[in-house]
Amino acid sequence: MGLPVCLGPQSAHCRRKVLRKYGFNKEADRVSYKFLSTVAENFRRDGTIREKYNAVTRSSETQVTAGYHMNIVGFGWTNGAFLELLHDLPVDLVQKLAREQGSSASAAH
Repeated sequence: MGLPVCLGPQSAHCRRKVLRKYGFNKEADRVSYKFLSTVAENFRRDGTIREKYNAVTRSSETQVTAGYHMNIVGFGWTNGAFLELLHDLPVDLVQKLAREQGSSASAAH
């Protein structure tokens, strides 16, 4: 797969757990927020949640060169990682995400 790809469960979820384990909570929140806002922004744009995201352009338009031949829509791990990261995010960041997306995401917290 082409780089720089952001895989939901492998990057945001796992990095957050390791950062929190070693006391880097602010950094864990930053990683979580970046992933959540990327997924939410793309969902608002095209109504889908994808398996992969480009971490630089924050887009679901990414070159897939190994494994799947396309960027899978509705990928379960990404959906699950999104919900877990959102649940663990501090209330102020959940509210910020909701404001940026123009939604009621804060109701999910």
